[in-house]
Amino acid sequence: MKVLTVGFAMSLAGPVVAQTAINTGTQGITDGEVKTSPIITRLEPWRGRLSRAVIHGDTVYTAGITSSAKGIVEQTRDVLDQIDGLLEATGSDKHHLLTAQIWLKDIATDYEAMNNVWVEWLPKDALPTRATGEVKLAAPHLLVEIIITAAKINK
Repeated sequence: MKVLTVGFAMSLAGPVVAQTAINTGTQGITDGEVKTSPIITRLEPWRGRLSRAVIHGDTVYTAGITSSAKGIVEQTRDVLDQIDGLLEATGSDKHHLLTAQIWLKDIATDYEAMNNVWVEWLPKDALPTRATGEVKLAAPHLLVEIIITAAKINK
C-alpha cells in the first residue's frame, strides 16, 4: 500500500499537482491526477475543496466551470473552451456528452446569448440532456457556470 503524497502549488494557469503516489499501482497517473481507487481518478485538485474533473469507470464528471471574462458571450465561450480542455484531458470530447447543467446569474437577461454560444459549440449529432436555471453564483462577476457529464471515448 502506498501513501498519497500531493505537492500543490499555484501557477498563472491555476493549481498544479506536482507529484502523486496512490495505493495499488500508479501506472498512468500524470501531473494533475490523483488516483484514489482502481476505478476513480480525480484531476486538478483545487484549494483542497474539489477536483475540476473526476473519472469513474468510463464516465467523466466536471465541476462547475466558470470564467472571469467580461460579458455572458465571452464567459460562455471561455467556459466551453475550458470544458473542451478538461474533456480532452480525461479521454472524452463534446461528441460524448451525456448531460449538462447550466446555471445563469440572470436567466431573463442572459439565456438567449448563452444559448446561442452553446448551440454554436455543440455538435448537432451529439445533443446531451440539459437543465438550465437561475442561481446566485459564488461571486458577483460570474454570469454562467456549466457542469458536464460525458462518456470516455472507447478506443
